[in-house]
Amino acid sequence: MSLFKANPNAKFIVAGDPKQIPPVIEIDEKELENFDFQDENIYKMMNLESFKPEEQKIRPNDTIQNLDTQYRSIPEIGQLFSELSYSGLLKHDREKNGKARKQLPEKFKELISSPVTFVDIPLNQDHSIYKVNKLFYSSYHIYAAIFVSEMIKYFDNVNSDIGWTIGLIAPYRAQAVLLNKLVTSYGISENVKVYADTVHGFQGDECDIVFFICNPNSYEYSNHPKALLSKEYIYNVAISRAKDYLVILHPYTAIQNNNFINKIKLSYQTNFEREEPLNAKDLEKALFNVENYIENNTYISGHDSINVFGLSEMKYFIKVDDNAIDIQLRDLKRPEEINSNNLKHQV
Repeated sequence: MSLFKANPNAKFIVAGDPKQIPPVIEIDEKELENFDFQDENIYKMMNLESFKPEEQKIRPNDTIQNLDTQYRSIPEIGQLFSELSYSGLLKHDREKNGKARKQLPEKFKELISSPVTFVDIPLNQDHSIYKVNKLFYSSYHIYAAIFVSEMIKYFDNVNSDIGWTIGLIAPYRAQAVLLNKLVTSYGISENVKVYADTVHGFQGDECDIVFFICNPNSYEYSNHPKALLSKEYIYNVAISRAKDYLVILHPYTAIQNNNFINKIKLSYQTNFEREEPLNAKDLEKALFNVENYIENNTYISGHDSINVFGLSEMKYFIKVDDNAIDIQLRDLKRPEEINSNNLKHQV
C-alpha cells in the first residue's frame, strides 16, 4: 500500500499457484482442522480458483497469464495432477525434450516397475499393527511405516552407484516423523538420499521417487470440509513432487470412497495402463520370502507405569501411547530361518 501511495501507476505482479497449499499457520493438526480460514489465500480474494480461462473472473484493470507447462514430472505423473487440479490443461515439457526417467535397479523392478504404482495397505482397528494410531492427535500407521522403510532399505541394497533422491510424504506429522526415524536408523548409503516430511513440508521440493503414504485418520473417509484429507491441494502437492516414479500407498480395500485417490487412480488407468493396486502383503512376501514377516516380527505394547521386558525376539519392539512412540530394532536371521509359530504378537 505504501508503494501504491508513492506511485499510483505502479504495477503489481502476483505469481503463484492457487491449487497449492495456502499460507501455513503455526498451529497443531487438531487446531488446523478446526480453523475456519485454513484455505484462504490471495487467489480466492481475486476470484482465481480455476485454471480454466473462461472461469477466471478478474477485474477490468487486471490481466492474468496461465503458465501451462510443467517441467518436473514425466507425462505419466504430470497428467495425474493436471487432471486432478488443472482441468487437464497442463503440457509436459519432458514429453517434448525427450528426457527419459531413470532406470530402477533390476532387482527392485521385480517389486515395482511402473512409473506409477498403487499399493493397498491393510487397515484393521482390531489389530495393533494395522490400526489408526494417534500421537498428539496426529495419525500414524505402524505397518505402513515399517513396510516403506524396509522397501527403502532393500532399494539401497540392490542399487549400484547411481544417485537417487527419494521422498516419503505423509499428510500427518506423526507418520512423517516415524518414517524419518526408521529410515535414518537403517543407515542408508550416501547414494540414496531419503527425505521424509509432511505434504506441507515438501511444498517446493522434488525427488526422483516419491512414496505418498496416504495414511487415514479414521476407518472411514468422511469428506468433512475441514478434514485434512478432504483438501485437494494435499494430493496435488504430494504427487507433483515426483519426477520419475510415484508410489501411492492407501487402504484401497478398506476405504473405497476417497474421491481424490479414486480420481488419481482412474486418471492413470484411463490414460496409461489399467494397473490395479498391488497388495502390500504380496510385496512383503516377495521382499522377505515369507508371508506376514512384519506382523510376525513386531511386538507392540503400551507405556504402563511399570514396564519389565526381557530380551525381545522380535525385530520391531514397539511401545506406544498418546504421547510417545518407542521402537527398538534388532537384526534377525534370514526370514526362512525363523519359526513363525514361536513368535507372539500383542494386539
